[in-house]
Amino acid sequence: TGSIYRKIGNAIREFYPHADYAIVTTSVDDEKEMCISLSEIIIEHGYKVLYTTDPLKVIDLVKSNNVSLLIMDVKMPRLNGMDLIRLIKREKSSLPIIMITGYPFNPDIGIKRTFNAGKGGFVPADMRPAWENNNLSTAEMIKLVKKRIAPRMPDNVELGIEMHYDTEVNEKTAPEIADILADSKIYLAMITPGAHSHFAYGGIASLDPDERKKAEEFGMRTVDLAYGPLRKAWHPEVSKWPSYIIWNGSFGYDLATVGVQQMYQNLKESIAKLCKYEEKEGGNLHFCFEPKPNEGHPAMLIPTVASAILFWRKLEEEFNITRKKKGVNKEFGHSEMIGLDHIYDSVEELDNNAMVHMHLNSQGYNDGIILGGPGKYDIDHGTRVNGMNITIAALIKKAGYIRWKGHDMQVRPYDNEEQGIDRVIRSILSWEACESAASRLDSNQLMNYLSMRETAKAEDLMREALVDAERTFDILYKR
Repeated sequence: TGSIYRKIGNAIREFYPHADYAIVTTSVDDEKEMCISLSEIIIEHGYKVLYTTDPLKVIDLVKSNNVSLLIMDVKMPRLNGMDLIRLIKREKSSLPIIMITGYPFNPDIGIKRTFNAGKGGFVPADMRPAWENNNLSTAEMIKLVKKRIAPRMPDNVELGIEMHYDTEVNEKTAPEIADILADSKIYLAMITPGAHSHFAYGGIASLDPDERKKAEEFGMRTVDLAYGPLRKAWHPEVSKWPSYIIWNGSFGYDLATVGVQQMYQNLKESIAKLCKYEEKEGGNLHFCFEPKPNEGHPAMLIPTVASAILFWRKLEEEFNITRKKKGVNKEFGHSEMIGLDHIYDSVEELDNNAMVHMHLNSQGYNDGIILGGPGKYDIDHGTRVNGMNITIAALIKKAGYIRWKGHDMQVRPYDNEEQGIDRVIRSILSWEACESAASRLDSNQLMNYLSMRETAKAEDLMREALVDAERTFDILYKR
């Protein structure tokens, strides 16, 4: 073991040579003797070392010290290495991490999990220094939106903010954030419990009663925050009051067992309990599931729009939960991840009066320019100008949808701050261009062509609409 640790120490000196500048290393291992031995060897190479055998304390060490490198075990008590990476990257996305393990390593699982944990894990450390978590708080992010993005918007666009409790907003930061939102005339469009950051074994659907109870309380605290200090940031129009998004990221499972049925039952009971709790607060939030086929786990409850719609019907039947203000937050890219048609998904939502919120991102491969497509991890491209978005824009306009349209997207790993801001602007304007083109599309003529089986002429009409949208984007972007 000593010789192995000395090799690790030599490797650290080779790849992270700035020990003379008092680089601080946090060394984590669940066996104290091994942890101390590795720390001593690293100290020999000139590093200052903090060590702990409790992975739950690592976050605080990173926050309170100038940590420049983290060395950690993969398998640890209370919190495994992969989950710890996910939490660390939220605090300091550029922190280098070395993982060590004495167990056989499955590279397929390891690579996928560490990639998903980052999405920013592969971002060069100096690419967007001003956007590091310790430099750009949620309050500062809102100010940035007001200063750099709002002036580029058409007059018809109102801006809202989507936030995760408790990583982007919590009881301590909410009053300041609410004040800034109110002053900026930017509204609370969505709040969601970031349960996936805390609960990896099913959350409110968990078969572990302790995790389930804590996850339920977490969801209720999110409701309290929306009705408490964040209430002043709601839109004055009732139709645009916030959405409470229930993302299924913590409802995952890995084993094919009969326990999945009990997880589903637990989910129904917990969501019904949450809805009744919110009703007592006022019943003004719009609840919706955000379906996703997988992430972190190979399977998750509520993977599709159809399953979300059915879920709300079951809650009405079994728990007398009204379906009013209940529905779906369809993320376009999630439907595309498994090759589903998000146009038909939209039709199902509208037919069931379940379109409550929207995420207009893209999985790629849908405009002939960006790569991606089904069978890939969640890529989170911004909105693209394409015929599918023009069609959905026409559908929701006809249906009278006037609620929030979210741009849940990731800037690319190679984007600096300027290009990242520009990419957000392009996403919003791309959707506005699709909506504009949809308003000029001759739907009656289109339906006539389709009824006469003249599909080539129908395709020509859609192509003309697409050209119209591209030209509109150019006008909006260059003005």
